[in-house]
Amino acid sequence: DEAFTGDFRFSEEYVKGIQSVTLAKIKEVANKYLIPSAVNITVLKPKSGEKEVVSQAQDYAVEPIEKHVLSNGLTVLLRQDKTFPAVSMRVTLGGGLRQEQAQMNGISQIMSLTWTKGAARHSAPQISQIVDQLGMSLDSFSGKNSFGLSITCLKEDWSPAFNLMEELVKKPIFPEQEIQKIKDILIPEIKQPDSIFSFSSRELKKLIFPDHPYGLDEKGTLTSLPNIHQEDIQKFYAMLMSPDNMIISVFGDIDPSATFKQIERRFGSLPLNPVTLFAQKPAPITAQEKSLDMDRQQALVIVGFQGASLANEDQYGLEVLSQILGSAFNGRLFNDVREQLGQAYVVGGASIPGIETGLIYLYAMTAPSSAEQVKNLILEAIRNVQNEPVGEKELTDIKKYLKGNAKIDLQTNAALSLTTSLDELYGKGFEHYQQYDRFIDQVTAAQLQHLAQQYLDLTKAVIVVTTPPSANR
Repeated sequence: DEAFTGDFRFSEEYVKGIQSVTLAKIKEVANKYLIPSAVNITVLKPKSGEKEVVSQAQDYAVEPIEKHVLSNGLTVLLRQDKTFPAVSMRVTLGGGLRQEQAQMNGISQIMSLTWTKGAARHSAPQISQIVDQLGMSLDSFSGKNSFGLSITCLKEDWSPAFNLMEELVKKPIFPEQEIQKIKDILIPEIKQPDSIFSFSSRELKKLIFPDHPYGLDEKGTLTSLPNIHQEDIQKFYAMLMSPDNMIISVFGDIDPSATFKQIERRFGSLPLNPVTLFAQKPAPITAQEKSLDMDRQQALVIVGFQGASLANEDQYGLEVLSQILGSAFNGRLFNDVREQLGQAYVVGGASIPGIETGLIYLYAMTAPSSAEQVKNLILEAIRNVQNEPVGEKELTDIKKYLKGNAKIDLQTNAALSLTTSLDELYGKGFEHYQQYDRFIDQVTAAQLQHLAQQYLDLTKAVIVVTTPPSANR
């Protein structure tokens, strides 16, 4: 604020300014600045003309996704899309936080972050140089139930990108010096969380999943990180590295037949390694409430419950329900807080299915003095949806919102390859995304009321309220 406006209090003044805006002021500035005689219009269109563009679009039809399973159990997903001369390749494996134990908590995250930092023939600087020179995107991830590696490149760079992917999958090193660098980054983040939401949700998950890995922190703990070394990560990776626990997807400007032959030649000889994935349903919980202190000006109230599994079709109704309550689009919490407290505080909600059990949560960020009132508003909103069916228009609007967002989220080959790979890995099938609209459309008001009574049971609610230290004195 000081550097760009000359006033270190600018953000405070900005909020006051927004609050003072009236309808009359909006009309005044619209007439002052949006002057037809001063408008500039730019239109970007192809040189070749409209008819030829239509012809090209027909030539670039996207082919359906192909699925192949190699003799060693490796699943391959291929999709030819010649719209752009680019290729997205992804390797996805079962694992992640769900396979961790408390004493080695954080190992999946460190493994993922150091995966691209060294392999048998290339060091971290050399890998970085290859990626930079070819203009590729090389990323790794680790989540609650899986981990993986992805490369996006131009079609002309497919061969060196594929070589690099093969080396990283087959012969990663996870250098000790890179592990220490990651620890040096994670430790301060654990000591001092970057946001009030991450700080509060970390405690929420501990309370909801006290005996399950979902209750662990993906970053690990100050106690567990010192236990993790190169040898531990190599063993952890080897434990999960098996072709029947792996999905390889290649989407983009490819020849599916030739690409499949390359994958079969390079990965078809990977030896089977029996993988035993964690499988234990979390124990039921009872209502709990915990107060936390954090040095922030605002307060956060978050209410959570155990949710549905990935195999349970309740997940679609719970997704609709969580958005009816917590959506920033037009959720009930947003409207209730705005009407009763006079301001539209930050609110939200989500239902995240898991392998055994999922997580449902609703939250609102507010002034410390309003924390108790906001908590009561959240609980009252839950009671209302349990006692009264959702209206037809409200239900229809949320369904449209969810279906629209789902289509937007899957526009790129990289995004679609991730979704289809995870669906295939979790046993839902790579074509499952095509059924999303149908599942959402099938949700009824009566079903939502039943799900609210079953899953949002206030005798099993976990509530975390985080306020500044002074607010609790």
